[in-house]
Amino acid sequence: MALDAIQDIAGIVLAAGAGRRMGYRPKALLQRDGQPLVARQIGLLAQCSVRRIMVVLGHHAARIAPVLATTATALPGVDLNWVVNPTPDEGTGASLRCALAALPADAAAGPRAISTRSEERRVGKECRSRWSP
Repeated sequence: MALDAIQDIAGIVLAAGAGRRMGYRPKALLQRDGQPLVARQIGLLAQCSVRRIMVVLGHHAARIAPVLATTATALPGVDLNWVVNPTPDEGTGASLRCALAALPADAAAGPRAISTRSEERRVGKECRSRWSP
């Protein structure tokens, strides 16, 4: 897949969970290599030339949003936006519907790369191997 085609992809990062298995701590804010996981995931998508990224927040929106604001400033070439899922306990499908509804019509109808925190290693590896020049 050519890099030009990647720039047309809308990346969707799902970060709305309650973190039940982590003692109700937001997984998105755990650190890896000195960086919150959500910022790292966005950075991996940006490294793959994904220029439009929508993050879905939920239970910990107030704690994650400042990290997203900082990340957006650090990535000026990326159109990074976020939306809050009002019903995050309805699962991944509800978060995905929120993301698609919040994306501009041209992005919602086009190709998307959907990323959850648990897929970070796979996304980064595939991205580097398939889309690197």
